[in-house]
Amino acid sequence: MRRIHRKLGRQAVATAAEAQQIAVADIARNVGEAAQGSEEVTNSIGQVQGGAGETGNTAMHVLTSAKALSNSANGLRVEVDRFLVSVQSA
Repeated sequence: MRRIHRKLGRQAVATAAEAQQIAVADIARNVGEAAQGSEEVTNSIGQVQGGAGETGNTAMHVLTSAKALSNSANGLRVEVDRFLVSVQSA
């Protein structure tokens, strides 16, 4: 009877050890997947940050161009006004 109990006890320990190994392997796999997910998020943040920087640069170029266009339009308006004054006086 004792032999049976010992044998069953050993089998129970072996079964528990195997279950623990499976659980540890699952945990290791999950940690690896979480690390990979974190890396993907980090890469995505880097891409968004790069895109935001490019967008900022483009916006600055558009602003500079808009200011130059506004200055040109003001200069043209002055010239047209002078022309109209000269035509009216003639």
